[in-house]
Amino acid sequence: RGSTALGLRGSRTQGFSIYGSGKVIINGGTFIADNDTPNGGSCVCDVVGGATINGGVFGNSSGGDIWGTTGTVIKGGQFSTDPTNYIDTEYYKVVSSNGSYTVVERLYIYLKPNANWKVANARFAAYLWKGEGNSKVEIWVNMTAVATDIYRCELPDGFDYGCNIIFCRMNPSNTNNDWSAKWNQTADLKTQKNGLYTVKENTWDNGGGTWSTYSAK
Repeated sequence: RGSTALGLRGSRTQGFSIYGSGKVIINGGTFIADNDTPNGGSCVCDVVGGATINGGVFGNSSGGDIWGTTGTVIKGGQFSTDPTNYIDTEYYKVVSSNGSYTVVERLYIYLKPNANWKVANARFAAYLWKGEGNSKVEIWVNMTAVATDIYRCELPDGFDYGCNIIFCRMNPSNTNNDWSAKWNQTADLKTQKNGLYTVKENTWDNGGGTWSTYSAK
């Protein structure tokens, strides 16, 4: 009854059931099933009533991590079976590697254009880069509306907060993302976690702006 937080970091728990009625929170730990677990070894974490899983390593040679998880929400952790059905795919994604599945948070950057930038049905894109010289990696990404006058792009795999970004006002008649389609741009900026960049009013190019924190959750 009530909320229970599990953070069994460094421990190994073999086959268990949690009766949490949606109040259980798992923050970490290593959970390994064997053939003596409930349900014939089919589960590592048998959560009755659901749980919130923020982290942990869940492994099972029998092929199933979690059983009976109606209502479970996964926000982090590593699993031996695909946990996509238990995540909010707008804000989290599953990265698979060598037979394991890791839940990671999507990294978003937001833009609020000024009145000048919104004229002529302009679209918006972001130019991202990291490194310099031969190690430089660069990419363009589209920005899409998520609220009134708020646009969003996701940082691609391999990019993290702190990478470089230029927000661009683009020609809507040219769907290519390159400098030839650019109408206006910000100065060179550094991305921030859940950062919202607001373009200063009455400016067009390199006119300044401010960062703040934004979340659509």
